[in-house]
Amino acid sequence: MKSVIVFASAMCLSWAADPGVEVFEKFVRPVLSGQCETCHSAKQKQALAGLRVDSREALLRGGKSGAAIVPGDPDASLLIRVLERQAGVPAMPPAGALPAETVRRVREWITAGAPYPIESAASKASGTWWSLRAIARPGVPAAGEGWARTPVDRFVAARHRDKGLTPSAEADRRTLIRRLSFDLTGLPPTMAEVRAFVEDKGDDAYDRLVERLLDSPRYGERWARHWMDVAHFAETDGYESDMMRANAWPYRDYLIRAFNEDKRWSRFIEEQVAGDVLYPSDRWALIATGFLAAGPWDSNTIPPFSPDRPDVLRAYALDRDDMVQTVMASFNSMTVHCARCHDHKFDPIPQKDHYALQAVFAGVDRANRPYDEDAAVHEKRQRLIRERLALDRRDAGAMARLREPARMADAAVWWKEAAARVPVWTVAAVGKVVSKGGVQFQVLPDHSLLASGPEPESDTMTVTLAGVKGPVTALRLEFPTHESLPLGGPGRSSMASFVISEVRVKVARGAEVEQVCVGRALADYEDAGAKAVALTDQRNDTTWRNYPRHGEYRQVVIPLEQALEVKDGESMVVEIDQRGVQMIGRVRFSITTAQLPERMALLPPLEDQLERARYAWIRKIDAELAAMPEPRMVFAATNHFTPSGWFAPVLFPRPVEVLERGEVEKPRGAVGAGALSAVAGLASRFQLENANDEGQRRAALARWLASRDNPLTWRSIANRVWHYHFGRGIVDTPNDFGRMGSQPTHPELLEWLAAEFRDSGGSLKRLHRLIVKSATYRQTSNANPEYVKADVDNRYLWRMNRVRLDAESLRDAVIAAAGRLDLTMGGPSVKQAVVGKGVASAPAPDYAAFDWDSAGAGRRSVYRYTFRTLADPFMDALNCPNASIMTASRVQSVDPLQALVLLNNPFMTRHAEHLASQAGADPVRELYRRVFLREPTEAEIAEGEHYIRQHGAANFARVLLNANEFMFVN
Repeated sequence: MKSVIVFASAMCLSWAADPGVEVFEKFVRPVLSGQCETCHSAKQKQALAGLRVDSREALLRGGKSGAAIVPGDPDASLLIRVLERQAGVPAMPPAGALPAETVRRVREWITAGAPYPIESAASKASGTWWSLRAIARPGVPAAGEGWARTPVDRFVAARHRDKGLTPSAEADRRTLIRRLSFDLTGLPPTMAEVRAFVEDKGDDAYDRLVERLLDSPRYGERWARHWMDVAHFAETDGYESDMMRANAWPYRDYLIRAFNEDKRWSRFIEEQVAGDVLYPSDRWALIATGFLAAGPWDSNTIPPFSPDRPDVLRAYALDRDDMVQTVMASFNSMTVHCARCHDHKFDPIPQKDHYALQAVFAGVDRANRPYDEDAAVHEKRQRLIRERLALDRRDAGAMARLREPARMADAAVWWKEAAARVPVWTVAAVGKVVSKGGVQFQVLPDHSLLASGPEPESDTMTVTLAGVKGPVTALRLEFPTHESLPLGGPGRSSMASFVISEVRVKVARGAEVEQVCVGRALADYEDAGAKAVALTDQRNDTTWRNYPRHGEYRQVVIPLEQALEVKDGESMVVEIDQRGVQMIGRVRFSITTAQLPERMALLPPLEDQLERARYAWIRKIDAELAAMPEPRMVFAATNHFTPSGWFAPVLFPRPVEVLERGEVEKPRGAVGAGALSAVAGLASRFQLENANDEGQRRAALARWLASRDNPLTWRSIANRVWHYHFGRGIVDTPNDFGRMGSQPTHPELLEWLAAEFRDSGGSLKRLHRLIVKSATYRQTSNANPEYVKADVDNRYLWRMNRVRLDAESLRDAVIAAAGRLDLTMGGPSVKQAVVGKGVASAPAPDYAAFDWDSAGAGRRSVYRYTFRTLADPFMDALNCPNASIMTASRVQSVDPLQALVLLNNPFMTRHAEHLASQAGADPVRELYRRVFLREPTEAEIAEGEHYIRQHGAANFARVLLNANEFMFVN
C-alpha cells in the first residue's frame, strides 16, 4: 500500500485537492504569459519598471512600484490594481482591459494564497510532466474487498477510502440494461430484451449481456460516431462555400468495421495515418486515411489560385496544421497546434516540433483517391500507381528496375512503335517577336525563344516564323526547360508554370493578315481543369497550363483544318494569349507538311535510352490503368488524384520551414519530418531512406504514435474510453494532457488502464469489459446529499453519473420507439434535407422540407449526411457538435430552445404520430413499454387515458418522448 501512495505522490498533485492551482493554470498563467511577459520577464534584457512576472518569487519581489502580489490580499496587490485599471496606477495591459471574469479569477487566485506550481526549464525540457513520463504499471490496491468486481474497483475504492466515501448500491436490472445498451450500441433495448434480462436468474446474466452487446454490429456504429467527433468528420468542406464531398462516407464505414472487428489499437493508428503505405494491399487501410482529410478544407482558396500566392501558401500551411492537430490531439491528447506561432507557452513543445510534424504531411492533399472492392484489382491498381509515382520521381529503386534488360527491351519496342506515329517536324526560324506586355526574347541557337524582362499579368506574344513553306498541315509548340528559369521552367513563375488561353495561327500576305482555321489541339499533358482543347476554342475563359509538372519538356500540336500553302513573300504568324502572371519561359515552333497519323504520338526529344525507357514505361502504366475497371473513390489524404484547376498532386513534399509567428512571409529555416522531442525514448526526427518519398514520412509518424514506448498514446485512449462510459474522463480534458488541461483524478487507475490496454494487445472490447463489468459502473445514479457537499461533481465516483442522451442516441431512440428504425449498414449517407443551391455553388439544405416518411428517413444517425456550416437545427439544438472543430467532450446544455424543438420539430411530431399508431387497443400501456421500457402504474394509466381522451394518442406519445425518464440514462 505504501508503494501506491508514493506512486500517487510522484504522479501529480491533483487540482481537485488545490483549487487555487487549477485557477492559476487555467486563468492566471495564460494572462501572465500572454499579456505580461512580453515586457516583464527574463526574456528582455531589462524588464520594464524592473518587474518580472515569470515566477512567484519575481511577483513577490516586484519592481519599482513594489510587490506585484500580496498572497491572501488581492486589494493590496498591485497586479489587481493595474488589471482593474484603478486610478493612480498604469492601466494594464496597455492594449485594453481584460474581461471582468478573467480579473475575477486573478483575484480568486491571490485570495487562495497565490499558489504557483514550479516547473523549471530543465524540467520542461526533460519531459517530466505527468503525461510525458514513461508508463509504470502500479500495483492493484487491496481496497474494495467484498465490493470490487474488477481491478478498476480497487483503485476507485482506494480513493473512496481517502475521501471518506462509500460506493452506492447496484442499479436495478432495467436501469443496467438500458445503460449498457445506450453505452455500447447507442440504441435502447426492446421491452422483450428488458424482460428477458430482468427474469434471467443466472449468475452470468450480466456478463452475457455485455458480450451480446459487444458482438452486435450496432456497437461499431456507436463507437464510430464517438471517433467521428474526435476526427471532426463531416461530408462538406466548410469555409464559405461548404462544398459537398460525395466520397467521404467510406471512411465512416471503415470506422464501423474497425470497431466491430476490435482492430488492435496500434493497427488502428497506423492505418489512419499511413495505411496506404504500411498495408498497401488492404483497401480498408487505404480508406482509413480518410481520417487525415476528415476536417474542413479551404476549397475557396486552394484549387482556384496559383500555389505560389501568399494566400494559397497560407491555406496550405493551415491545412497541414489541421492535420497535425487532428493526429496529435486524437492519438496523443497534446495541443501541438499551439506551437505554430511560437514555442508552446505551457508545454515542452518547441515551434520546430510543430513544423517537423507539418513536414510529415507536406506531400499529401485532401482529394478523392481510387480503391477497388476486388482485392486483386485493388492490389494491381495500387501497385501501378506506386510504380508510376516512383518513375515520376526517378526514385533510385524504380530506375534500377528500369535498367533490367527485359524492361529496356520492352521499352525500346514501345518507343519504336510510337515513333512510327510521329510526323516529321521541321523547326521554324523566328523572324520577329512582339510582346504586348514588353517581354523580351533571346533567340537561342536551336531557334527557341528564351523570355526575360517584365512579367505582366497578361500578355499576347506575336511570333512571325521565317522560311516556312507549304503545304503546312500542323503546327507544334515546344516548351523546353532551361537552367535560367525557376525550377528549370519552362514557365517563368516561381512554380515554373505558364498559362495559355488561346493560340491563333495566321498567314501574312503583304499588308493583309488572314486567320487560319485550326482543329482541336493536342498536348502531351493536361488535366481535368485544363484541357488542350482550350487553346483553340476561341474562348478566353478556358486555359491550358503545364502546372504542376515543372522542370519537364512540354509540347502542343495544333492541326490545321486544311493544308496551308505559304508562298514566297508570305509569312506564318502565331499569336499566343497568356494569363495570370504565368508567362512562357521558353518556346520553339515547328511545322510539318506530312499527313497526320490517325493516332499521332507526342514524343519528347529524348536521346538517352534510360530516359526513353522511363517515358515508355510511364505510358505503358497509364494505358494499363486506363484499361482497368472504374474504381470507387474515397475522400482521403493522397498524392495521387485528378488535378482540378491549380490543385494538383506534387511529386515531392512541399518544403516546410519554421514560420515566425506562423506567417508564411517570414520563413526561418527548413525542418525535416519528425514528432515531439519531449517524449523520452523516441526519436524526435525521422531517419528516412528517401526523404522525398512522402509515404515514408507518414509511416514513420504512424510507427512513432503506435509505439508501446509512447506513453501519451496509451493514456489518451484509456482516458477517452473511460470518458465515454462515465461522461467525464479520469482527465476531463481528453484532448489536452498538457499544463493547460486537467490532471487525473485517479492517476494510478489511469496508469494501470493504459498499461493493461497496451500490454494485453490493444483490444478496445477487452477495455470495455474491464470498465462496464466493474462494480463502479454498475452503481445507481441516486445522489447522496452528504457526499454531494464533499464531491458535488462526483469526481470520485461514489455513484454512477446520470447523463442525457446525446443527439444521435435520442434521435435513434425516437425512431426505434416509433417502430421505424432502419438498421441497413454502410453505403452513402442519407441527406435528410432537401438540398438546393445557395450562394454561388454552395449547397442549401432545407431541413424543414424533408419528408420523414421517405426512403432512408429511418437510418441510424451515424449514416446522416452532415453539413459543416448549415447544421440540422434539431441536432444542433441538442448539442450535436460543430464538425468544423474537434470535439473531445460534448457540451450538455439545458435551454428553452431544446424544449421547443423536442416538442415541435417535424421530426418529433411525425414520429410521435407513428408511435401512436403502434399503440393498439391499450395505448397507455403500449406507449409506456415502447418509450420507458416498463409497465405503467395504475395512476399513470388513469392519467394517460384522461390525457388521450382530451388531446389524442399522438400528443400523449409526444409528452412521453419529452420526459426525463426517456431522455436521460440513469
